[in-house]
Amino acid sequence: MAEGNRVRSRGKGPLVSVIMPSYNESGYIATAIQSVLAQTFDTFELIVVDDASTDGTPEIVASFADPRIRLLVSPSNRGAAACRNAAVENASGSYLALHDADDISEPDRLARQVAFLEANPEIDILGTSTRWIDAKGKTIGVSVPETSHEAICACPLRGFGIAHASIVMRREVMEAIGGYDPELRRSEDYGFLLRCVDDFRFANIRDILYVIRWLPRRKWAEVCERKNRKAQIAYIRRTRQGFTAYGWLLTDYLRLLAGPVYWHLPALRVRWTTYFRQRSQR
Repeated sequence: MAEGNRVRSRGKGPLVSVIMPSYNESGYIATAIQSVLAQTFDTFELIVVDDASTDGTPEIVASFADPRIRLLVSPSNRGAAACRNAAVENASGSYLALHDADDISEPDRLARQVAFLEANPEIDILGTSTRWIDAKGKTIGVSVPETSHEAICACPLRGFGIAHASIVMRREVMEAIGGYDPELRRSEDYGFLLRCVDDFRFANIRDILYVIRWLPRRKWAEVCERKNRKAQIAYIRRTRQGFTAYGWLLTDYLRLLAGPVYWHLPALRVRWTTYFRQRSQR
């Protein structure tokens, strides 16, 4: 399947559909698209679903004269979950690659992740290590997650050890789960993974193949959505965890009390983890 460092599709259509929801991303979406077009992977399509942007984002996407790009424009703002679902409905690929409109993929991202999934048919959802940058592109740090399914899903109530936007998954996962819940305007990614944990296998590639642009006021998403809360409780009951498992639900309220201060904690965690990792390697 592999030829040099380029991976080719077995069929005539694209093997991978890259899904990119966007809303008012005029400052970054051109860079995000360019990173996808620069992939060493040969056959993919990029489906951008614009969520009724008001800053000219659709015009920037339309300015790219590349037949692999497909632009869908929502007549009203419906949220990232609905946009991703619309992209999946129009996707042709056997693999679905997620991509945020302000992030960057390294050139060999798709080739490496597809090759891994082809070689490991037991894995359904695959992420990568990530590099984090700020609004100006300055590196904040790197996040190197665990690679095994057991470690990634060790405590679903606290979260998953996988960068959602770095995921490439088999199309069957989305079809079985029924897509993202469009009623979740926030933390739809967590809700999706929580519904996947019982039936699908996760993994991570330890190499950094995806770059996350951390914009705290826009990236922060509370996990106190009512539907996610019900899913968390259902998971506790289904797995017959002890009463202490309910304690994790209290952390959501602590996050709300912390307010804007909590927006910066993920970036601080990555920054300090990177610092101590580098110190230990000296």
